[in-house]
Amino acid sequence: MLGEENNPELFYASFQFAAVGMALADIQGDFLMVNPSLTRITGYSNNDLMQKRDADITYHEDINLDLRFLQQLLNGEISYYEVEKRYINKEGHKVWVHLSVSAFEDNKGQKFLIYQVKDINRRKKAEKNLRRSEEQYRKLVELCPDAICVHNKNEILYVNEAGLKELDVKEEELVGKPILSLLNDGYHQFYYGIVNEDWSAEQLEFSITLPDGREKDLICSSTPIMFQGEKAFQVVFRDNTYNKELEKTNDILLQQSEKMNLVGELAAGIAHEIRNPLTSLKGFLQLLSADFEDHSFPYDKIIFSEIDRINSIINELLLLAKPTIEELKKLDIRHVVNQVALFMKAQANMYNIEVLVDLPKYPVILEGSENKLKQVFINLLQNSIEAMPSGGKITIEISVLSETFVLSFKDEGYGIPDELIDKIGKPFFTTKENGTGLGLMVTNNIIQHHKGSLSILSKEGEGTEILITFPRTNY
Repeated sequence: MLGEENNPELFYASFQFAAVGMALADIQGDFLMVNPSLTRITGYSNNDLMQKRDADITYHEDINLDLRFLQQLLNGEISYYEVEKRYINKEGHKVWVHLSVSAFEDNKGQKFLIYQVKDINRRKKAEKNLRRSEEQYRKLVELCPDAICVHNKNEILYVNEAGLKELDVKEEELVGKPILSLLNDGYHQFYYGIVNEDWSAEQLEFSITLPDGREKDLICSSTPIMFQGEKAFQVVFRDNTYNKELEKTNDILLQQSEKMNLVGELAAGIAHEIRNPLTSLKGFLQLLSADFEDHSFPYDKIIFSEIDRINSIINELLLLAKPTIEELKKLDIRHVVNQVALFMKAQANMYNIEVLVDLPKYPVILEGSENKLKQVFINLLQNSIEAMPSGGKITIEISVLSETFVLSFKDEGYGIPDELIDKIGKPFFTTKENGTGLGLMVTNNIIQHHKGSLSILSKEGEGTEILITFPRTNY
Protein backbone atom coordinates (compact mmCIF):
# COMPACT_ATOMS: atom_id res chain seq x y z
CA MET A 1 0.00 0.00 0.00
CA LEU A 2 2.80 2.42 0.91
CA GLY A 3 4.40 1.96 -2.47
CA GLU A 4 1.35 2.99 -4.42
CA GLU A 5 1.25 6.54 -5.75
CA ASN A 6 -1.68 8.87 -5.04
CA ASN A 7 -3.04 6.51 -2.42
CA PRO A 8 -6.20 8.19 -1.06
CA GLU A 9 -6.28 5.97 2.02
CA LEU A 10 -2.74 7.01 2.99
CA PHE A 11 -3.54 10.71 2.52
CA TYR A 12 -6.75 10.40 4.53
CA ALA A 13 -4.96 8.60 7.40
CA SER A 14 -2.20 11.21 7.48
CA PHE A 15 -4.78 13.97 7.46
CA GLN A 16 -6.99 12.48 10.15
CA PHE A 17 -4.27 11.44 12.60
CA ALA A 18 -1.92 14.44 12.22
CA ALA A 19 -0.87 16.01 15.57
CA VAL A 20 -1.39 19.49 14.13
CA GLY A 21 -4.71 20.90 12.98
CA MET A 22 -5.28 20.45 9.23
CA ALA A 23 -7.92 21.66 6.83
CA LEU A 24 -8.61 21.54 3.13
CA ALA A 25 -10.25 24.73 1.79
CA ASP A 26 -11.17 26.37 -1.48
CA ILE A 27 -9.49 29.58 -2.62
CA GLN A 28 -12.11 31.66 -0.73
CA GLY A 29 -11.04 29.95 2.49
CA ASP A 30 -14.21 27.88 2.99
CA PHE A 31 -13.34 24.67 4.81
CA LEU A 32 -14.05 21.51 2.77
CA MET A 33 -12.44 19.05 5.17
CA VAL A 34 -11.01 19.41 8.74
CA ASN A 35 -9.24 16.96 11.03
CA PRO A 36 -9.85 16.22 14.75
CA SER A 37 -6.79 18.23 15.86
CA LEU A 38 -8.28 21.40 14.36
CA THR A 39 -11.60 20.79 16.13
CA ARG A 40 -9.66 20.36 19.39
CA ILE A 41 -7.76 23.64 18.86
CA THR A 42 -10.83 25.70 17.93
CA GLY A 43 -13.44 23.99 20.10
CA TYR A 44 -15.84 23.70 17.16
CA SER A 45 -17.24 20.41 15.96
CA ASN A 46 -16.48 19.06 12.52
CA ASN A 47 -19.91 20.10 11.27
CA ASP A 48 -19.53 23.61 12.77
CA LEU A 49 -16.20 24.16 11.02
CA MET A 50 -17.53 22.91 7.71
CA GLN A 51 -19.96 25.86 7.81
CA LYS A 52 -17.11 28.36 8.32
CA ARG A 53 -14.05 29.73 6.61
CA ASP A 54 -10.64 30.68 8.03
CA ALA A 55 -11.61 34.37 8.28
CA ASP A 56 -14.68 33.47 10.41
CA ILE A 57 -12.56 32.09 13.26
CA THR A 58 -9.72 34.63 12.95
CA TYR A 59 -9.53 37.42 15.55
CA HIS A 60 -10.62 40.65 13.84
CA GLU A 61 -7.32 42.48 14.45
CA ASP A 62 -5.36 39.68 12.71
CA ILE A 63 -7.52 39.15 9.61
CA ASN A 64 -5.28 41.23 7.37
CA LEU A 65 -2.06 39.52 8.52
CA ASP A 66 -2.02 36.88 5.77
CA LEU A 67 -4.10 38.51 3.00
CA ARG A 68 -1.03 39.73 1.10
CA PHE A 69 0.68 36.35 1.40
CA LEU A 70 -2.49 34.54 0.31
CA GLN A 71 -2.67 36.60 -2.90
CA GLN A 72 0.99 35.87 -3.66
CA LEU A 73 0.34 32.18 -3.06
CA LEU A 74 -2.65 32.11 -5.42
CA ASN A 75 -0.64 34.01 -8.06
CA GLY A 76 2.10 31.39 -7.89
CA GLU A 77 4.69 33.88 -6.58
CA ILE A 78 5.35 31.79 -3.46
CA SER A 79 4.83 28.08 -2.73
CA TYR A 80 3.63 28.56 0.89
CA TYR A 81 3.55 31.10 3.69
CA GLU A 82 3.57 31.08 7.52
CA VAL A 83 2.09 33.54 10.01
CA GLU A 84 1.37 33.68 13.74
CA LYS A 85 -2.11 34.95 14.52
CA ARG A 86 -5.04 34.53 16.87
CA TYR A 87 -8.17 32.38 16.37
CA ILE A 88 -11.37 32.84 18.38
CA ASN A 89 -12.51 29.47 19.74
CA LYS A 90 -16.12 28.43 20.27
CA GLU A 91 -16.12 29.82 23.86
CA GLY A 92 -14.94 33.22 22.62
CA HIS A 93 -11.34 32.95 23.90
CA LYS A 94 -8.33 33.97 21.81
CA VAL A 95 -6.01 31.14 20.82
CA TRP A 96 -2.56 31.81 19.36
CA VAL A 97 -1.74 29.57 16.38
CA HIS A 98 1.12 29.12 13.96
CA LEU A 99 -0.50 28.85 10.50
CA SER A 100 1.16 27.33 7.42
CA VAL A 101 -0.73 27.58 4.11
CA SER A 102 0.16 25.93 0.81
CA ALA A 103 -1.78 25.52 -2.50
CA PHE A 104 -2.21 22.70 -4.98
CA GLU A 105 -4.22 21.93 -8.13
CA ASP A 106 -6.19 18.77 -8.81
CA ASN A 107 -6.16 16.97 -12.11
CA LYS A 108 -8.95 19.24 -13.32
CA GLY A 109 -6.85 22.40 -12.67
CA GLN A 110 -8.92 23.50 -9.68
CA LYS A 111 -6.92 25.17 -6.87
CA PHE A 112 -7.24 24.23 -3.21
CA LEU A 113 -5.62 25.42 0.00
CA ILE A 114 -4.08 23.22 2.69
CA TYR A 115 -4.03 24.72 6.20
CA GLN A 116 -1.70 23.40 8.92
CA VAL A 117 -2.45 24.88 12.34
CA LYS A 118 -0.25 24.49 15.41
CA ASP A 119 -1.43 25.62 18.85
CA ILE A 120 1.22 28.00 20.29
CA ASN A 121 -0.94 29.46 23.03
CA ARG A 122 1.29 28.17 25.86
CA ARG A 123 4.42 29.52 24.21
CA LYS A 124 2.82 32.94 23.73
CA LYS A 125 1.67 33.03 27.36
CA ALA A 126 5.19 32.09 28.50
CA GLU A 127 6.66 34.83 26.30
CA LYS A 128 4.15 37.33 27.69
CA ASN A 129 4.98 36.33 31.26
CA LEU A 130 8.67 36.56 30.47
CA ARG A 131 8.27 40.05 29.01
CA ARG A 132 6.26 41.10 32.06
CA SER A 133 8.95 39.71 34.37
CA GLU A 134 11.69 41.48 32.45
CA GLU A 135 9.75 44.76 32.54
CA GLN A 136 9.29 44.39 36.30
CA TYR A 137 12.97 43.50 36.65
CA ARG A 138 14.02 46.53 34.62
CA LYS A 139 11.79 48.87 36.64
CA LEU A 140 13.15 47.44 39.88
CA VAL A 141 16.77 47.60 38.74
CA GLU A 142 16.41 51.11 37.26
CA LEU A 143 15.19 52.40 40.62
CA CYS A 144 17.88 50.51 42.51
CA PRO A 145 20.61 52.82 43.90
CA ASP A 146 23.24 50.10 43.40
CA ALA A 147 25.22 49.92 40.18
CA ILE A 148 24.07 46.81 38.27
CA CYS A 149 25.27 45.19 35.05
CA VAL A 150 23.90 42.10 33.24
CA HIS A 151 26.08 39.99 30.92
CA ASN A 152 25.94 36.55 29.29
CA LYS A 153 29.63 35.63 29.67
CA ASN A 154 30.40 37.12 26.26
CA GLU A 155 28.92 40.61 26.13
CA ILE A 156 27.25 43.22 28.30
CA LEU A 157 23.46 43.10 27.88
CA TYR A 158 22.31 45.84 30.22
CA VAL A 159 23.59 48.51 32.65
CA ASN A 160 21.25 50.48 34.92
CA GLU A 161 21.36 54.25 35.44
CA ALA A 162 23.30 53.94 38.70
CA GLY A 163 25.92 51.84 36.90
CA LEU A 164 26.29 54.33 34.05
CA LYS A 165 26.61 57.14 36.58
CA GLU A 166 29.17 55.21 38.65
CA LEU A 167 31.38 54.68 35.59
CA ASP A 168 30.53 58.06 34.03
CA VAL A 169 29.75 56.55 30.61
CA LYS A 170 26.83 56.41 28.17
CA GLU A 171 24.77 53.25 27.62
CA GLU A 172 25.91 52.79 24.01
CA GLU A 173 29.54 52.80 25.16
CA LEU A 174 29.02 49.59 27.20
CA VAL A 175 25.94 47.64 26.10
CA GLY A 176 26.80 45.13 23.37
CA LYS A 177 30.53 45.38 24.04
CA PRO A 178 32.54 42.17 24.64
CA ILE A 179 33.44 41.86 28.31
CA LEU A 180 37.02 40.87 27.52
CA SER A 181 37.52 44.16 25.67
CA LEU A 182 36.97 45.94 29.01
CA LEU A 183 38.89 43.64 31.34
CA ASN A 184 42.59 44.36 31.67
CA ASP A 185 44.79 41.59 30.24
CA GLY A 186 45.82 40.22 33.62
CA TYR A 187 42.21 39.30 34.45
CA HIS A 188 41.28 37.34 31.31
CA GLN A 189 42.34 33.91 32.62
CA PHE A 190 40.79 34.63 36.01
CA TYR A 191 37.52 35.64 34.33
CA TYR A 192 37.36 32.46 32.24
CA GLY A 193 37.94 30.41 35.38
CA ILE A 194 35.04 31.88 37.31
CA VAL A 195 32.41 32.16 34.54
CA ASN A 196 32.86 28.47 33.73
CA GLU A 197 31.77 27.78 37.32
CA ASP A 198 28.62 29.93 36.86
CA TRP A 199 30.30 32.85 38.66
CA SER A 200 28.17 33.11 41.78
CA ALA A 201 30.45 35.07 44.07
CA GLU A 202 30.12 37.39 47.05
CA GLN A 203 33.04 39.71 46.36
CA LEU A 204 35.50 39.93 43.48
CA GLU A 205 37.89 42.64 42.36
CA PHE A 206 38.52 43.56 38.73
CA SER A 207 40.45 46.22 36.88
CA ILE A 208 38.76 47.45 33.69
CA THR A 209 39.57 49.92 30.93
CA LEU A 210 36.62 52.04 29.77
CA PRO A 211 36.14 52.94 26.08
CA ASP A 212 37.67 56.39 26.64
CA GLY A 213 40.84 54.83 28.08
CA ARG A 214 40.18 55.48 31.76
CA GLU A 215 41.04 52.65 34.13
CA LYS A 216 38.74 51.67 36.99
CA ASP A 217 39.09 49.21 39.85
CA LEU A 218 35.75 47.51 40.58
CA ILE A 219 34.58 45.44 43.52
CA CYS A 220 31.54 43.32 42.66
CA SER A 221 29.26 40.36 43.43
CA SER A 222 27.54 38.12 40.86
CA THR A 223 24.33 36.04 40.70
CA PRO A 224 23.02 33.83 37.84
CA ILE A 225 19.63 35.04 36.47
CA MET A 226 17.38 34.62 33.41
CA PHE A 227 17.44 37.63 31.09
CA GLN A 228 15.59 37.87 27.74
CA GLY A 229 14.80 34.16 27.98
CA GLU A 230 18.44 33.10 28.32
CA LYS A 231 20.84 32.41 31.15
CA ALA A 232 22.79 35.50 32.22
CA PHE A 233 24.59 37.00 35.22
CA GLN A 234 23.64 40.00 37.32
CA VAL A 235 26.66 41.85 38.67
CA VAL A 236 26.33 44.44 41.44
CA PHE A 237 29.46 46.59 41.49
CA ARG A 238 31.00 49.79 42.82
CA ASP A 239 34.01 51.84 41.86
CA ASN A 240 36.93 50.85 44.08
CA THR A 241 39.52 53.08 42.38
CA TYR A 242 39.68 55.63 45.21
CA ASN A 243 40.18 52.94 47.85
CA LYS A 244 42.91 51.32 45.77
CA GLU A 245 44.70 54.63 45.39
CA LEU A 246 44.23 55.27 49.10
CA GLU A 247 45.83 51.92 49.88
CA LYS A 248 48.81 52.81 47.68
CA THR A 249 49.07 56.23 49.33
CA ASN A 250 48.92 54.66 52.80
CA ASP A 251 51.67 52.22 51.81
CA ILE A 252 53.80 55.12 50.59
CA LEU A 253 53.13 57.12 53.77
CA LEU A 254 53.98 54.07 55.89
CA GLN A 255 57.25 53.63 54.02
CA GLN A 256 58.01 57.32 54.44
CA SER A 257 57.19 57.08 58.13
CA GLU A 258 59.54 54.13 58.54
CA LYS A 259 62.23 56.04 56.66
CA MET A 260 61.68 59.06 58.89
CA ASN A 261 62.03 56.91 62.00
CA LEU A 262 65.30 55.50 60.67
CA VAL A 263 66.49 59.00 59.73
CA GLY A 264 65.49 60.21 63.21
CA GLU A 265 67.42 57.48 64.97
CA LEU A 266 70.44 58.09 62.73
CA ALA A 267 70.16 61.84 63.21
CA ALA A 268 70.06 61.53 67.02
CA GLY A 269 73.15 59.34 67.06
CA ILE A 270 75.09 61.62 64.71
CA ALA A 271 74.01 64.78 66.54
CA HIS A 272 75.13 63.56 69.97
CA GLU A 273 78.40 62.17 68.62
CA ILE A 274 79.23 65.51 66.94
CA ARG A 275 77.92 67.87 69.61
CA ASN A 276 80.19 66.61 72.41
CA PRO A 277 83.57 67.07 70.62
CA LEU A 278 82.21 70.24 68.97
CA THR A 279 81.52 71.78 72.39
CA SER A 280 85.07 70.99 73.51
CA LEU A 281 86.49 72.34 70.25
CA LYS A 282 84.55 75.59 70.56
CA GLY A 283 85.68 76.04 74.17
CA PHE A 284 89.37 75.59 73.34
CA LEU A 285 89.06 77.95 70.35
CA GLN A 286 87.58 80.61 72.63
CA LEU A 287 90.59 80.22 74.93
CA LEU A 288 92.97 80.45 71.99
CA SER A 289 91.26 83.54 70.60
CA ALA A 290 91.70 85.27 73.96
CA ASP A 291 95.48 84.86 73.61
CA PHE A 292 95.41 86.74 70.32
CA GLU A 293 94.21 90.10 71.55
CA ASP A 294 96.26 91.83 68.90
CA HIS A 295 94.16 89.94 66.29
CA SER A 296 97.24 88.24 64.88
CA PHE A 297 95.00 85.19 64.37
CA PRO A 298 92.70 86.41 61.56
CA TYR A 299 90.56 83.26 61.08
CA ASP A 300 88.82 83.03 64.43
CA LYS A 301 85.56 84.66 63.21
CA ILE A 302 85.35 82.28 60.23
CA ILE A 303 85.91 79.25 62.45
CA PHE A 304 83.30 80.37 65.00
CA SER A 305 80.82 81.08 62.17
CA GLU A 306 81.27 77.58 60.77
CA ILE A 307 80.97 76.02 64.23
CA ASP A 308 77.67 77.87 64.73
CA ARG A 309 76.51 76.58 61.37
CA ILE A 310 77.37 73.01 62.40
CA ASN A 311 75.48 73.62 65.65
CA SER A 312 72.45 74.78 63.66
CA ILE A 313 72.50 71.59 61.58
CA ILE A 314 72.75 69.52 64.77
CA ASN A 315 69.69 71.29 66.18
CA GLU A 316 67.73 70.43 63.04
CA LEU A 317 68.87 66.81 63.29
CA LEU A 318 67.66 66.67 66.88
CA LEU A 319 64.31 68.13 65.85
CA LEU A 320 63.98 65.30 63.33
CA ALA A 321 65.00 62.74 65.93
CA LYS A 322 62.70 63.99 68.67
CA PRO A 323 60.54 66.99 67.78
CA THR A 324 59.51 69.02 70.78
CA ILE A 325 55.80 68.74 71.51
CA GLU A 326 53.96 71.78 72.74
CA GLU A 327 50.40 71.97 74.00
CA LEU A 328 48.02 72.81 71.16
CA LYS A 329 45.71 75.77 71.70
CA LYS A 330 42.97 77.37 69.66
CA LEU A 331 44.40 80.29 67.71
CA ASP A 332 43.45 82.50 64.80
CA ILE A 333 45.81 81.56 62.00
CA ARG A 334 45.44 85.05 60.50
CA HIS A 335 47.32 86.60 63.44
CA VAL A 336 50.20 84.13 63.10
CA VAL A 337 50.48 84.80 59.34
CA ASN A 338 50.38 88.59 59.82
CA GLN A 339 53.09 88.49 62.51
CA VAL A 340 55.39 86.35 60.36
CA ALA A 341 54.78 88.49 57.26
CA LEU A 342 55.59 91.65 59.23
CA PHE A 343 58.72 90.03 60.66
CA MET A 344 59.96 88.89 57.22
CA LYS A 345 59.14 92.09 55.32
CA ALA A 346 62.41 93.73 56.31
CA GLN A 347 64.45 90.90 54.81
CA ALA A 348 62.16 90.80 51.76
CA ASN A 349 62.70 94.53 51.14
CA MET A 350 66.46 93.95 50.96
CA TYR A 351 65.85 91.77 47.88
CA ASN A 352 63.23 94.09 46.37
CA ILE A 353 60.48 91.59 47.21
CA GLU A 354 56.91 92.60 48.12
CA VAL A 355 54.97 90.36 50.51
CA LEU A 356 51.21 90.50 49.82
CA VAL A 357 48.77 89.07 52.35
CA ASP A 358 45.14 88.28 51.45
CA LEU A 359 43.25 86.84 54.42
CA PRO A 360 39.54 86.39 55.26
CA LYS A 361 37.82 89.07 57.35
CA TYR A 362 36.54 86.49 59.83
CA PRO A 363 38.59 84.31 62.23
CA VAL A 364 40.10 81.09 60.90
CA ILE A 365 40.61 78.88 63.95
CA LEU A 366 43.16 76.09 64.28
CA GLU A 367 44.31 74.02 67.24
CA GLY A 368 48.05 74.44 67.13
CA SER A 369 51.33 75.67 68.54
CA GLU A 370 51.92 79.30 67.67
CA ASN A 371 55.71 79.02 67.90
CA LYS A 372 55.86 75.90 65.73
CA LEU A 373 53.56 77.40 63.10
CA LYS A 374 55.69 80.55 63.02
CA GLN A 375 58.72 78.35 62.43
CA VAL A 376 56.91 76.71 59.48
CA PHE A 377 55.85 80.01 57.89
CA ILE A 378 59.28 81.60 58.38
CA ASN A 379 60.94 78.59 56.71
CA LEU A 380 58.58 78.81 53.72
CA LEU A 381 58.97 82.58 53.32
CA GLN A 382 62.74 82.25 53.66
CA ASN A 383 62.75 79.66 50.84
CA SER A 384 60.62 81.95 48.63
CA ILE A 385 62.91 84.95 49.26
CA GLU A 386 66.01 82.92 48.41
CA ALA A 387 64.32 81.72 45.19
CA MET A 388 63.82 85.34 44.00
CA PRO A 389 67.26 87.01 43.77
CA SER A 390 65.89 89.48 41.20
CA GLY A 391 62.89 90.51 43.30
CA GLY A 392 59.19 90.04 42.74
CA LYS A 393 56.08 89.26 44.77
CA ILE A 394 55.21 86.68 47.40
CA THR A 395 51.48 86.18 47.90
CA ILE A 396 50.01 84.60 51.03
CA GLU A 397 46.34 83.59 50.83
CA ILE A 398 43.84 81.55 52.85
CA SER A 399 40.97 79.65 51.19
CA VAL A 400 38.33 78.43 53.64
CA LEU A 401 36.41 75.23 52.86
CA SER A 402 33.67 73.44 54.83
CA GLU A 403 35.89 71.45 57.21
CA THR A 404 39.37 72.58 56.21
CA PHE A 405 41.26 75.63 55.06
CA VAL A 406 44.18 75.94 52.66
CA LEU A 407 47.12 78.28 53.24
CA SER A 408 48.98 79.25 50.06
CA PHE A 409 52.53 80.67 49.77
CA LYS A 410 53.16 81.64 46.14
CA ASP A 411 56.36 83.19 44.78
CA GLU A 412 57.67 84.31 41.38
CA GLY A 413 61.03 82.61 41.69
CA TYR A 414 62.94 80.29 39.41
CA GLY A 415 60.69 77.32 40.24
CA ILE A 416 61.57 73.66 40.65
CA PRO A 417 62.22 71.30 37.71
CA ASP A 418 59.63 68.53 37.33
CA GLU A 419 62.18 65.79 37.90
CA LEU A 420 63.13 67.26 41.31
CA ILE A 421 59.61 67.87 42.72
CA ASP A 422 59.31 64.36 44.19
CA LYS A 423 62.70 64.64 45.86
CA ILE A 424 61.88 67.86 47.72
CA GLY A 425 61.55 67.18 51.45
CA LYS A 426 63.63 64.00 51.44
CA PRO A 427 66.56 63.76 53.86
CA PHE A 428 69.59 65.86 52.87
CA PHE A 429 68.22 66.76 49.44
CA THR A 430 68.41 70.48 48.68
CA THR A 431 68.50 72.82 45.70
CA LYS A 432 70.40 75.48 47.71
CA GLU A 433 74.12 75.84 47.53
CA ASN A 434 74.49 75.99 51.31
CA GLY A 435 71.31 74.11 52.30
CA THR A 436 71.10 70.97 54.46
CA GLY A 437 67.89 69.51 53.06
CA LEU A 438 66.46 69.22 56.58
CA GLY A 439 64.43 72.43 56.83
CA LEU A 440 61.47 71.23 54.76
CA MET A 441 61.50 67.89 56.57
CA VAL A 442 61.16 69.66 59.91
CA THR A 443 58.46 71.89 58.42
CA ASN A 444 56.51 68.88 57.15
CA ASN A 445 56.80 67.13 60.51
CA ILE A 446 55.29 70.15 62.27
CA ILE A 447 52.44 70.35 59.72
CA GLN A 448 51.66 66.64 60.16
CA HIS A 449 51.70 67.11 63.96
CA HIS A 450 48.90 69.65 63.36
CA LYS A 451 47.00 67.02 61.29
CA GLY A 452 47.74 68.95 58.12
CA SER A 453 49.30 68.14 54.75
CA LEU A 454 51.72 69.94 52.44
CA SER A 455 51.85 69.89 48.66
CA ILE A 456 54.07 71.69 46.16
CA LEU A 457 53.06 73.12 42.78
CA SER A 458 55.88 74.49 40.70
CA LYS A 459 56.79 75.35 37.13
CA GLU A 460 60.38 76.00 36.21
CA GLY A 461 60.93 79.66 35.39
CA GLU A 462 57.50 80.76 36.66
CA GLY A 463 57.53 80.18 40.41
CA THR A 464 56.40 77.85 43.16
CA GLU A 465 53.25 77.56 45.27
CA ILE A 466 53.22 75.76 48.61
CA LEU A 467 49.75 74.61 49.73
CA ILE A 468 49.14 73.65 53.35
CA THR A 469 45.79 72.12 54.27
CA PHE A 470 44.71 72.27 57.92
CA PRO A 471 41.51 71.06 59.63
CA ARG A 472 39.22 73.87 60.79
CA THR A 473 38.20 74.18 64.44
CA ASN A 474 35.07 75.81 65.78
CA TYR A 475 35.70 79.15 67.45
